[in-house]
Amino acid sequence: METPVPMAAAADRLLLAERGTSDYRIVIPTDPSPSERHAAQELQSFLEQICGARLPIVTDQEPLGQHEIILGHNAHLQAVGVEMDLAALGDEGFLIRTVPPHLAIVGGRRRGTLYGVYAFLEEHLGCRWFTATVNHIPRLPKLELGAIDDRQQPALEYREVFFHQARDGDWSARNRLNSSLAHLGEQHGGQVAYHPFVRPKPTSPPTRNGSRWWMASAPWWGATGEPSSA
Repeated sequence: METPVPMAAAADRLLLAERGTSDYRIVIPTDPSPSERHAAQELQSFLEQICGARLPIVTDQEPLGQHEIILGHNAHLQAVGVEMDLAALGDEGFLIRTVPPHLAIVGGRRRGTLYGVYAFLEEHLGCRWFTATVNHIPRLPKLELGAIDDRQQPALEYREVFFHQARDGDWSARNRLNSSLAHLGEQHGGQVAYHPFVRPKPTSPPTRNGSRWWMASAPWWGATGEPSSA
């Protein structure tokens, strides 16, 4: 016998899809960044693999619908009661929040919304991307969400793993890596250019026999340039 779900808890739940059909649509800004557009396409593709329903993608020029997944810097956010300092998220931070009957995934325009979509797929739906060709995408006849209020910002500015398959742009983006070695295009939000690899702090360097020299214990720090899509 199933345990009854309390009415308050039931009201917080979102039924995204059941038996291959869905009442939801994906809403993007009227003028999306390349990564926001890609985020919508990735979400559409993976949700179809998970539950069999292909959600339409529309822009926020459409009136607010009854069931929406709202992506990015979107005119519908205020209408559903999501108010926050989007600039505080930076390029890569994001917020995933259920506002029944809607779901909002919003982040920095460069990569944040895209990372929010991948975090939603991975941490809330169980997707995994092990290599560029090996993944785990769950198959669910009924896709239902409980309450989510998940805000994240990466602790590290630069994220990279050193093996050949990590250079695949889709795999790197799905695992939220921004490596300068990966083939990350503008749809992935580009790369973080890290050059030169390190440089000394601009303080007087130590001297030895009247000549400047550097040693292993000298104060070094990373030098990140402006993010690049090159």
